[in-house]
Amino acid sequence: MSIKILIVDNHAIMREGLCSLIGQEDDMAVVGEASDGQEAVEKARELVPDVIIMDINMPIVDGIEATSLIHKQNPEIKIVILSMYSNKHFLVKIWRVGARGYLLKEHAFQELITAIHTVLDDRTYLCAKMTSIVVDDFYDRVVKAEKSISPVLNEKECEILRLLAEGGSTKKIATQLHKSSKTIDAYRRQIMNKLGMIKMSEFVNFALRLGLISIEK
Repeated sequence: MSIKILIVDNHAIMREGLCSLIGQEDDMAVVGEASDGQEAVEKARELVPDVIIMDINMPIVDGIEATSLIHKQNPEIKIVILSMYSNKHFLVKIWRVGARGYLLKEHAFQELITAIHTVLDDRTYLCAKMTSIVVDDFYDRVVKAEKSISPVLNEKECEILRLLAEGGSTKKIATQLHKSSKTIDAYRRQIMNKLGMIKMSEFVNFALRLGLISIEK
């Protein structure tokens, strides 16, 4: 049975091109077209396609809102965004409303075919450029988090915070680090003063946020 595809784009030449290319695939068939988000919602309800190839910038109802409405009425329909916007904010928005693929129009048609098969396999698909943007953003967040804490606690204090959060006693930590119990107590008070924390639960939560310990511990 052929994969049923609905194409949604406000440019007729884009729809015609996709219809022609998809028509050459043995396992796919275009069952309908829509030129705006409102028509897409109606066609999705009427035709119940397996996959919708959705543009973002369209009149009446845009692709983000249309994706949200379609996903609510039938979450089994897989939606792949085909857009010219390499913007992480669009990516976050469409992911929240139910899309499972994001591909830029600058890519070759074969990548769209890959995206279709990927989402039908209940996996998400990002083209290489969007993946790079997501990874770079994640890296920036990690670096900023590390920089924000480095002026607060030094390396030794972070180590002692980790050991305290893991449930280590002053005596045990002193033995492990080859320090006196008095020294560890001094470090503990210093960390408490810097962070404004007095409860062990606060230490644990803070260490978790920094990634010093894992939830399994």
